[in-house]
Order: sequence, then structure tokens, then C-alpha cells
Amino acid sequence: MNTGECHRVLEGHYINVKKVVYSLKGDQVISAVRDGTLRVWNVQSGNCCNTMTAYENAVFGVACSPNGKIIASTGEDMTVRLWEASVCTSRHVSSGHSQEVENVKCSLQSTAIASCSADCMVRLWDVKTGACLKTLRGHTRAVVGIAFSPRGDQLSSGGCDKKIWLWDVETGGLQHTLRGHTSPIYCIVYSPRGNRIASVSFGGTVRLWDTTTGRCCRVLQGHTHGIMSVTYLPDGSLLATGSKDRTVRLWNVDVTGSKESMARHWKVGGCRILEGHTRWVGGILT
Repeated sequence: MNTGECHRVLEGHYINVKKVVYSLKGDQVISAVRDGTLRVWNVQSGNCCNTMTAYENAVFGVACSPNGKIIASTGEDMTVRLWEASVCTSRHVSSGHSQEVENVKCSLQSTAIASCSADCMVRLWDVKTGACLKTLRGHTRAVVGIAFSPRGDQLSSGGCDKKIWLWDVETGGLQHTLRGHTSPIYCIVYSPRGNRIASVSFGGTVRLWDTTTGRCCRVLQGHTHGIMSVTYLPDGSLLATGSKDRTVRLWNVDVTGSKESMARHWKVGGCRILEGHTRWVGGILT
């Protein structure tokens, strides 16, 4: 991260990759592909060590439970699929959405899974049984981005209605509606402490929000095309974004001024640009 150099390229896909996630131990990467497959890659060797095929059409979302036992995937067939991570076999196929399922996330406690869909719905699922626990209604257009808070008590969702909704996971109640984006929202992530949300849009802007008040704290601008992915680095001082402009940007979002911060040499709101991609950047892992 100090140099911004590319460490490894995983090759073998012949069609667009929609999402990528790390396994629990960080020794594997799981990719969701438009050809209907999930691929498991060895990080050290760069080789594909397993391929899971269950979709006739595109896979849109993939997530790995923090306890390392479950891989969740979603796709064009309107289902949420749970896989045994150790053997890469199907565990549950859950139905309920009425249109393609855009994304999926696991809570850090590994007890619940959230999915969002073009049907404007967000659904919570039980990891053990695959049963739908709650349906969260309110969005008026397709929901594309979702994220659990680190404590697992709050869920955020956003999409084509340009709003972010903050939900109480236990009750399913709405806590805040965040307004400010002028273009559809593609991705959302919580800071490691859970006190901030970062959201990115097709308009090329990044917004930082206070999760308690719902107030927008900062707007970051610099990408020249829509932003497809966003993630915090572990210490919360840096934010990484990937865009259709084929770049990754590292933003200093540290407001503490800590001498231990990874971004201590940059001004707050400043960024470093990482180049090298030949197509847009749809996923970032840290």
C-alpha cells in the first residue's frame, strides 16, 4: 500500500467480473462472473482452485461470512444461494425477490445475510436455514448497494432512487434517509468503527455520512466517471474507490490526526491515484 504497485494479476476470466471478496484467512479470492460461475483463487499462486456453476445467467453478488463457513451469491435468476465454503457445494437456494438480485452481504456476526434487488426490496435471510427473516420496503427504484454495520445492528441500502436508507436490523424499522447524491448510488461501506458510511455514485462523487445523525460530513471529488466500488482500509484513515475511469483512488479521510495513521502524510480529502487497469474497476479488496 505504500508504493501502490500491483502485486499479482489473477487471469482466466473471459467475461466481466462483477464482484470479488476475500476469504476469512485472506488466502483466497472469490469472484462472481457474468458467465454464471463463482471462481475461487489462490492468492499466493494466482491459480483458480475451484469453480462453482449454478447460474444459467450472470452472477451479480458474492459475499463470504466472517466465520469462513458460508459463501453467499446472487444473480439474474432472482435467488440467493448459500454455499459450504470448505467444499464449495450448494447449501440453500432461497427465493423471494421478484427481479434480479443485485448484491449480497453477510453480517460480521455470521448470523444474517442481506440481499438487495431490482424489485426495490431489501431482504434479510437466516444463514442456517436460508429462510427470509424480514423484507425492508421503502426504495422506489432498484437497490444496488447494501452494507451491515460492524456491530450488525444497522443495515444501509442505496440505489437508483439516489437515497441511502439506514435500517434497524432487529426491528426492520427505518432510522434515517440520507439525501445528497444526484446520481444513482452503486456501493456503500461502513468505517471500521461504524460511525461513518461512505457511498459512491455513478456521478463520480464520494460522500461520507455520520451514521448517528444521518448528516453528510464530506464530499470527495476527482474521478472522471462513475464510481463502482469503495472500501475502507483497516485503520479507517484511508478510503479506496474504483471507477469507470479505470483508476483506483486512495483518499485520506482521517480526521483524528493520529501519528499512526496510514494517511498521516496527506491532507484530509487528498488522494493518490493508482493506474494500470484497462477496463473499469468494479471491485476492491483490502
